[in-house]
Amino acid sequence: MEADYVEQRHGSLLPARTALVERWRLGSRDRETALRLAFLDWYSCSEPDFLTGMPELPSGASFFTECSDHLLTSHYDDEVGFVFGWMMKSFPYCCGTLPYPHWLARGEQLWSEHSTPECRPKPAVFMGRGAYGHYFAHISNVSH
Repeated sequence: MEADYVEQRHGSLLPARTALVERWRLGSRDRETALRLAFLDWYSCSEPDFLTGMPELPSGASFFTECSDHLLTSHYDDEVGFVFGWMMKSFPYCCGTLPYPHWLARGEQLWSEHSTPECRPKPAVFMGRGAYGHYFAHISNVSH
């Protein structure tokens, strides 16, 4: 669903988000669904809709908080710490309904723990994982 967006930088990520929301609502709490849904909800806020093809979500419609809580308690590893650290510290106002200083502080903590050379995921880890993977392969590569 995300191939057109990733390969040609056009198209919309909205159909992918819609499918991920449906999976989440039907009880699919797997790591990949949570990572990609949290990313797309954050991305819809952190980037303009003419780039993502997604409008910014109305207040309370984002699954970012739910997905981050799930991953940081059930699937916590260097990749989860790295990506949530980046998202929370870079655009804390795109993370949920808690005040953005909460997200910023948590993001800075996660980033300091998981962006070190020995913990940071290699760009290859993100290959073939849609817009999420495309974005974080770049972040992993430039954060050296």
